[in-house]
Order: sequence, then structure tokens, then C-alpha cells
Amino acid sequence: MDEKSRHALMYLFHLTDQIASVDRDNRREFWITAKRGSIEDFRPYYDEEATEQELAEAMQEQYPKEEYWYKFVSVQHTNCRKEEFFCVLLNGKAVLSLNDPCEDKNQFNAIELIDWLIQMASGVLDKLRAGTYNTEIQEKLPDDYKYGVISRKDYWDIYPEDRADYRGAFKDWQIEEFLRCKDELLADYIPENCQQRMTARDFYEACAVCYKAVRMEQRVHFPFKDSKEEHLWYNGTTPKELYYMFADGRDDGLSGVPLDDAAAFAEWRNQKEPYYEFNGHHPWEILPSGSVEYSMHLQVMKSSNGFYYGLSGSTLHRSKDTIHSYLAMRKAGLPVKIYDGLKMAARFEETDVIGIVPQGRSTSYVDRIMQYEITDAVHLSDDEKSEQVAAKTIWQPEIECKLL
Repeated sequence: MDEKSRHALMYLFHLTDQIASVDRDNRREFWITAKRGSIEDFRPYYDEEATEQELAEAMQEQYPKEEYWYKFVSVQHTNCRKEEFFCVLLNGKAVLSLNDPCEDKNQFNAIELIDWLIQMASGVLDKLRAGTYNTEIQEKLPDDYKYGVISRKDYWDIYPEDRADYRGAFKDWQIEEFLRCKDELLADYIPENCQQRMTARDFYEACAVCYKAVRMEQRVHFPFKDSKEEHLWYNGTTPKELYYMFADGRDDGLSGVPLDDAAAFAEWRNQKEPYYEFNGHHPWEILPSGSVEYSMHLQVMKSSNGFYYGLSGSTLHRSKDTIHSYLAMRKAGLPVKIYDGLKMAARFEETDVIGIVPQGRSTSYVDRIMQYEITDAVHLSDDEKSEQVAAKTIWQPEIECKLL
């Protein structure tokens, strides 16, 4: 940003420095609001030639509320280049920064935004001195800007179609069988039927059990073709081919490990040559997704009893595949441990809670933000049932803002 903007930003930090920090990196946070502008304010951002009716309709669609709330956060710390790093975030998105190693070095003018933030910060300081800020936030902050939790039973009673969608992915006997496995869902559980040796073939065949359980549709084109002998052995597509059809593909050289050589597989698993070759370190991601959080993993584990498979993938929709795979592996007699199994059981029993996350905020990793153990998270829906959800929600208190 240009020099004028930099000076203004430093003055903004001078103001926020009067507020007590709430976390590391000298983090200060408070709420500010902005009124929706007029139709003419909106025109330059839409279409200069649009009629007033077209503008009004477009504005109502994009900005349906008359007032918007923004969580202002300022952070300051010494960066990797030993420079003082300054950053301002609004509703979790960085909008201004100084000495960011990744910042665009082009000069730009941000004075209008910074001046508005200075005005808002000054107003917050006035309310803090008067002792009215925290009470006002507690009384006026809309529900869809808050974090909270609601029991799954209450939420699914309000949205029974969500219950039907999840449970409909299973037969009743599969749910009952999974819940009967509770002793095997404990965090310290180790399968009794561990294998004394493990080969690449064993791993591929375990993956094939999972792919069959979730009914993956075979692909015509994929990056690996097995030998004629292997095709004859399996009477068609081989487990190794299935793995390279559906897994992440960054296998760290697994494809070169001899199928039936337990010593070679052990060396590869211990990241030793000649077979190990780093190319992304995702060999266990057997059902990938856009984010690892939503993938399914099958990892070869070792205990004092021998080798077993660690199966993971507990997010709402991925857990359908994970549970089907788990039941199929148990039926096949494979030594398998499922991670977060008790959380998945709690979904069926509806004894857990669902996180309510502010609009515009990610529902991922929300358990790191909230004070509860959360399996799933949703936004407060913009429908006629949102008030029912809000009434059943336990809202997380806002962090009290204090003067230094």
C-alpha cells in the first residue's frame, strides 16, 4: 500500500493497542457494523446502465440485510524476516497487512477503508470507556454471527430429512452391528487378530474390500495396468489396479514394492530405499477429496501384537463410506481399528452435538474454536426453521472486550 495508507494503518493499530489482547500475536478483536448503502451506492459495483428496479432486485439478492456485522481482528508479531508484521481481518478474512512475506508489492491506496475502520475503532473505544460495549454486543449481535451448539436430536427433529438422509445410507442391521462393536471403537483398542507379516498385496486387497463395500464404479482409464498373470489370478481387475483407480496417487513409491515381499514392504513403510521415493506422502489416502479432512484413509499400523489396519474418515458424509468399509473389513476377517468410531456411533444414537457456525465462516475444524467436542457443524439456515434452531442452541459467549 502507499505511504499515506501505511501511516493511517499504523494509527489504526495505535487505537487498537488501547484494547487488551485476547490471544497470542497481540490479537485484539471487537465487533463493528455497517449499514447497507443506497441503490446509487450499489450502481458502480453492478451496472451503470441498469434501471433502478434491476439495481434494487440485484442489491436485495446480494445484500438482503439492512445492517451487517464484522468481527474486527488485529494481529501483530515479528515475522520470519524479523520484521514487525501487522494484519487486519474482517470476519476471518485478511483485508490489510504490512510486512507480509507474500504481499503484493504494488502500491495501492486503502485510505478510504482504513479511515472507516479508524472511525469504527474510535467508536468502540468510546463505548468501552462508557462501559456499554459488551452489553450492547450481548443484546444486539444477531444469531447468525455467533458460534453455538445444538443437540443432534433437536437438530434432526427440526430437520428430519437430514436424519433420513444419513440413516438411509445404511440398512438397519448395519447400524445395529456397528453399535454392537462399541468395545472395538475405544481409542486404545488394538485388534486381537493382528497379522504377523504384511505385504503390499495384503494392503491392496484390504483396499479392494473397502472399494467393493462403497460400490466404487470402475474407471476405464487409470495410471496403472497390472500384469497378465495378476489378471488371471484375480479373474479380472486386480486390487492394485483398484487402488490406482481411486486412491490419491501420491504413493511414495508404493507401486514399485514387490507384491509378496514382506521385508520390502517393511522397508518402504519405514521410508527406506530402494523402494521408498517421496512424491507427496499420501499413500494411505485411499478415497481422496478436495480436503484431507473429508478423505478416507487406510493405514498399515504396527503394535506389539503385529500389523493391523487403521481406518479413518469421520466427517458426516465420508463416514458413510468409512462405516461400510469397516463392517466389510470385519466381515472379511481383517484386523481393523476405526478411528473416531465412538463419534460415529453417537451420530446414530443422537447423543452428540452439532456446531452452529456464523455465516461466511468455515465449518471445518470448528472444534478448535469452540468449547465443545463437535463432530459436525452447520450454518444457521436462512429458512423458516432457523428460529427453532436458534431457540434450541447453546450460544458460545463472546469474548469480553476490555481496555488495556
